[in-house]
Amino acid sequence: MSRIQENLEQALDLSQRILNLARNAEWGEMERLDRQRLPLLQTLFNDPQPPSGFEDQIQTILALNEEALAVCSQARGGMEKKGRNLKLGRVALQAYRKQSTD
Repeated sequence: MSRIQENLEQALDLSQRILNLARNAEWGEMERLDRQRLPLLQTLFNDPQPPSGFEDQIQTILALNEEALAVCSQARGGMEKKGRNLKLGRVALQAYRKQSTD
């Protein structure tokens, strides 16, 4: 097996694991695996003449990455909404306290 093939298989495996971690909101572990995956991807794309015959695997890696990003984006939106709700709750509580002491 060529080094390129090994790197692609490792990157593919890590990409799938990253997506699974994103789905489980395991952000720290997800980041650790992404740091492992980055050098593998760099070795593939730093070559001015990219290897041919591996387009399907590269497309799969890209699709997994896009899905993981979508999961992260959705989680971020949910956290932002919770943050806004907490802020509104604090404002309401402060108004109630002020009203009850007046």
